[in-house]
Amino acid sequence: ILTHEYVRKRDTVNGYARCISCGKIMKEGTFHAGHYYAAGKYENLRFDLDNIHAQCPQCNYYMHGNLENYRPNLIKKIGEKR
Repeated sequence: ILTHEYVRKRDTVNGYARCISCGKIMKEGTFHAGHYYAAGKYENLRFDLDNIHAQCPQCNYYMHGNLENYRPNLIKKIGEKR
């Protein structure tokens, strides 16, 4: 849980964050800490900070991570190697 709180603070600027998948701007406290590699399936990556980023509820929950858009934005954010 502390990891998710850290991610929410890390990805917030002036009270807002951008969804890594769709780019939607979200007010602090309204977004999820979304995993690229699902925490339930990839237990070893559950708390990996490169795997967790601000994500809107629509992309994270209803679109199961919206991974087709998550990936290119993740590469832009942390690079291909990481």
